[in-house]
Amino acid sequence: MKAEDVIKTIMKFRGFSNQSLAEKLGYSTASGVSEKLRRKQGMRVDNLIAFAEAMDCEVVIRSKLKDREEWKLSADRKEEQA
Repeated sequence: MKAEDVIKTIMKFRGFSNQSLAEKLGYSTASGVSEKLRRKQGMRVDNLIAFAEAMDCEVVIRSKLKDREEWKLSADRKEEQA
């Protein structure tokens, strides 16, 4: 699943419109959200994190190895080990 598809799924699940998410992110119009969701090159990681956090979610990278180590990404560029 692409990053923008994940964000769209969360938006639907949590009842966010482009406008309501734009307001939460501090954008002046809903087009700020829609433009980022339809970029040809895909969504940038910093936007993915900001959108997820605005909807009370987090972005986690999990190791596929036996240790199952996890790292949580945040918009303030800190990486926290879980």
